[in-house]
Amino acid sequence: MNYNILSDEIGTLVSKDSVLVFNKAIIDSFSVNKGMFKNYNDLFYQVMYDGSKITLLKKYEINIIEGMFNPIDGTKKKSRFKTIDDYYIKKSNNIVKFIPSKRSILSIFKEDENRVKKFIKQNKLSFKKEKDLIKIFEYYNQL
Repeated sequence: MNYNILSDEIGTLVSKDSVLVFNKAIIDSFSVNKGMFKNYNDLFYQVMYDGSKITLLKKYEINIIEGMFNPIDGTKKKSRFKTIDDYYIKKSNNIVKFIPSKRSILSIFKEDENRVKKFIKQNKLSFKKEKDLIKIFEYYNQL
């Protein structure tokens, strides 16, 4: 089984030159390398932390960076892929994208902003580190 980030599809190799792509409308979730992916509105998100109040999700996207042509020697560099990680929250069946920064994190936890801010400061957590983001969401869901 293979998860294609570019097309957001799951497929499997049936024979040497044939791939079976699964209908994602009937796939609720799947696991890849200990990571759980869930289907929300026909898009797959990695579940970073699943809480009772709020869930932290991550969506992978691919940008294709076209290779540039060198007019001096007539060659062209190969195109390359760049993976982009976008973070989302799921709260009350709404999925909203956010940028992992102090302002956006604290606005997510408005009603408990002071307690969350204190927790972040006491534990010297970073808004940019994924493991720290998970700790922040764990703490908030315990309040």
